Amino acid sequence: MRIDLVIADEDNNYRGRIAGYLSSENEYRVSQFSKANELIAYLEKYRCDILLVTPEIYTEKLATYDVRTIILLLEDEQERLVYGTSSIYKYQSITNIEKYILEEDTKNSTTARPKSHYAGTKIISVYSPIGGVGKTTVAVSLAMQYARLGRRVFYLNLEEIASTESYFRVSENNSLTKVLESLAMEQTVDLNEIKQMDDEYNIGYFSPLKQLADNSLITVEKLIMLLHRLKEFDMYDILIIDTNSRMSDITKCLLGECSEIVFVGASTENASLKMAKWLAEAQEVVKKAFIIYNNVDSNISMIDNIMAIGRIPKLGDNSEREKCKQIVNQEYIRI
Repeated sequence: MRIDLVIADEDNNYRGRIAGYLSSENEYRVSQFSKANELIAYLEKYRCDILLVTPEIYTEKLATYDVRTIILLLEDEQERLVYGTSSIYKYQSITNIEKYILEEDTKNSTTARPKSHYAGTKIISVYSPIGGVGKTTVAVSLAMQYARLGRRVFYLNLEEIASTESYFRVSENNSLTKVLESLAMEQTVDLNEIKQMDDEYNIGYFSPLKQLADNSLITVEKLIMLLHRLKEFDMYDILIIDTNSRMSDITKCLLGECSEIVFVGASTENASLKMAKWLAEAQEVVKKAFIIYNNVDSNISMIDNIMAIGRIPKLGDNSEREKCKQIVNQEYIRI
């Protein structure tokens, strides 16, 4: 049974190092927060086995939530004499920290570990039959928002012409092409060696295909294999798939395999009319669908039979990544 561990520390570098080390081991499911209000919002919804928290974020209210073991992360070894609760000096080897927290948690584990509050990996496909509506910006914003809530997120761009480099750092050496080539040759591939991680939000992703011709490597069979590998060992809580707008067999497969579909709509009457017509002929997906309107204005034309979870206004001329951060910070999307 995996251990649900939460780290709450305002020091992004320190928090990231601890989370990165523990996340690399299959024994832990790690969530992280830098603010007390975000931590409280998380604990109000989910349980946690071990909470590592700094005195700046700690409050006695934390003991009222479903947390089995609370351990303070201290910057001064002498502070351990002041606090009555379990505590550890934070600036020591990670192996020593891991050993201590497991010993403390064992003291509180009188019964078998309860089942995790996550029910496997949730796959969310972001789709629009209309081009040019900012679908990738919405998909990346969703990934960032889930990551900020402490979820372990992987972003997978399967567009024929991907724009991943507008949002994340990319590498030609480790790309989606390498993953698909390995699957085609039935080779064992370590996705952890090929994936990249966004330093700011701790989102996993693949660099895009090396060339457009590599789209031929994507087949339904290989796509199913890839989704299975990403879901394997319960490594991620949320898998955001940025789909192609063309309704190919690949897109149909993604819409069928996902837990939720997020449609991206525009605010114009013509765009809403096209979306409504498409949805009228795709009733089988409406029951698990939501919609986010992008670049909206005061004259937005809404679609009645699908729940809207976001209305994003026009955000000016910032970079695409900065737009995503603004969407998250202003909470234009409700998840």
